[in-house]
Amino acid sequence: GCGTAVVLGAVGRSVKVENRTLYLGVVMAAGSFGQFVMVPIVSYLIQEFGWSESLFYLVFIASIMLIFSFVLNFSGKSVSSTQGSKQTIKEALIEAFQSKSFNYLTTGFFVCGFHVTFVAVHLPAFLKDESLPSWLGGWSLALIGLFNIVGTLLFGHLGDRLSKKNLLALLYSLRSVLFLLFIILPKNEITVLLFASILGLLWLSTVPLTSGIISVVFGPYYMSMLYGIAFLSHQIGSFLGSWIGGRLFDYYGSYDLMWWICVALGFISAAMHIP
Repeated sequence: GCGTAVVLGAVGRSVKVENRTLYLGVVMAAGSFGQFVMVPIVSYLIQEFGWSESLFYLVFIASIMLIFSFVLNFSGKSVSSTQGSKQTIKEALIEAFQSKSFNYLTTGFFVCGFHVTFVAVHLPAFLKDESLPSWLGGWSLALIGLFNIVGTLLFGHLGDRLSKKNLLALLYSLRSVLFLLFIILPKNEITVLLFASILGLLWLSTVPLTSGIISVVFGPYYMSMLYGIAFLSHQIGSFLGSWIGGRLFDYYGSYDLMWWICVALGFISAAMHIP
């Protein structure tokens, strides 16, 4: 939760504005690739050594980030890194919260968190509930991570050439259409894996576009702080997507209502991004 805003802010301050959204997409693609690689490695470690000992191995793997953190010393040397530096933090916050666009963007990002965490947490249980093979849940999440690499790079590239807000409206609309089709179509191995692959293209492709808008509108100097606020909204959506999904299943014995909520929220978020 803390890492994303810091990393995207550092990259945003270090690259030229004409390619900024693409490079933000590259960062998210790298994160997705890490997720895709680490899931089977962690599964293997747990099988061989148990979950508690596996955490120690993960500590050593994670410590690589410390080494890279000391090496990444380039953002202060970029000309764009000083844009907006004459503002105080208070002035930057007032400007952002007085902007309807920033408030719409932040609220829309809530829906992204709601969607992705509900799916990541509850999709395997939903598939099991549909009497589908147990391997399907893990492979679905792996495919989401794999295709997310393509999606973040694609929309990062498009974000430097087309309207970012229109691309976001398109992304959220396509998610809702995909959820709607998933509700209607029969559930089998082929439809589930196709659903996961297409959803992967739309998964975190919102991040380079959202952070790119913040960087372009408010400048890169306070990008980490302002994206951090938007990302807080995303994480609140993540909490509610996970929790409400479980509560509704406990109450109704089905995820059907939750899928329909995801459809509605996607279209609402798309409408918020248009203005």
